[in-house]
Amino acid sequence: MAKDAVYQPEVRSQKVSAGLMFRLAQAQDSLFLAKLTAERHPSADWDETVRVSRREIGLNDTERRYRVFVVEEDGVLKGFCRLYHSQEVPADKRKHDSPQGWYCMGVIVEQAHRRQGIAMFLTRGRFEWLMGQGAEGVYSSASGHNLSSIAMHKKLGYRQVGEVAGVLGITFEEGWGHLFFKDLSS
Repeated sequence: MAKDAVYQPEVRSQKVSAGLMFRLAQAQDSLFLAKLTAERHPSADWDETVRVSRREIGLNDTERRYRVFVVEEDGVLKGFCRLYHSQEVPADKRKHDSPQGWYCMGVIVEQAHRRQGIAMFLTRGRFEWLMGQGAEGVYSSASGHNLSSIAMHKKLGYRQVGEVAGVLGITFEEGWGHLFFKDLSS
């Protein structure tokens, strides 16, 4: 599977289903997260991918500044995303100087459910969660070549604040990307 869908601005997503539910990921969701992650990173070791998915979901219970959310409809999982505060990234894992604050990272939608507005639904769900926590803004990033993600960030009201080689512990494979910021206070 290609990492990022070919950018087709003329193709519009379907209307978001009223039955979608945004919620914190739970232990039973770990194999779904691992499956989608493995499709995005096919050379990764499967057992390690499952272990990491379980660990990340476990952080929902132990760390108040790291969250993994899923979207489901009628019991069918369709995608997931991460949200974390820069303070949750250990110093030894940081590869890039990055602003302090919340980061929306890692939206992955199952291929069969793409073009249904799910990535936007997940991101808006994170905005609502953050506003409920009193956050005034959130950062995000996109690979410099991921035109679909860049367009989505702009549509969601993010503004680009820089071009970067990476963010926190993530280095862009292409060597560059965009850092975005969304004001949640207005």
